[in-house]
Formats: sequence, structure tokens, C-alpha cells
Amino acid sequence: MSSACLLSLQSDRTRTRSLSAAANWRHTRAPSNLIYLSLSEFKNKKKTRKSKNFTKQEKEKQYQKIENLFKKDKRDIRKRKQSKNDELLKELKNS
Repeated sequence: MSSACLLSLQSDRTRTRSLSAAANWRHTRAPSNLIYLSLSEFKNKKKTRKSKNFTKQEKEKQYQKIENLFKKDKRDIRKRKQSKNDELLKELKNS
């Protein structure tokens, strides 16, 4: 019987220690405007925040789109350079 009492005393001590540690943490580290959510709210919030896991094909499509954009930009730059060169050649011929 005495060992059971000792065990219950020890568990009470550890519980109060952990509670006081949690209280100290809350007072020292948590900002004053921190809102504590209930467990159900936390679970619901976790469910709503979905991370997108892209498949390989979707990733390839995205990379392809980006590469196509870069290719278009390069083409546009080449066209602009070519048109500038053409204009300069015309001016030289006319003068």
C-alpha cells in the first residue's frame, strides 16, 4: 500500500511539474495575442490545409510550360535583333 501511495505522489509531482513548465512557457515565450485553438478546431484546420502533391507528369508539364516561355522570349529577342539589323541595313543602303 505504501508503494501505491508513493507512485501516486510521484505522478502528482510530475504532473504539477509539467503543468508549471507549460504555464511558464506560455508566459515567457507565447505572444500575448496568441489564440489557443480547441482540439477539434485544430484538427479541422489541419484538414483544410492541403498540400499539393504533384505527380511526375504534372511536374513535367509545368517544366515544359516554363521552357516554352523561355523559348518564346528568346525567339522574340532574336526577331527584335533581326528587325533592328534589317532597319540599319536599309538605312545604310538609302544613305
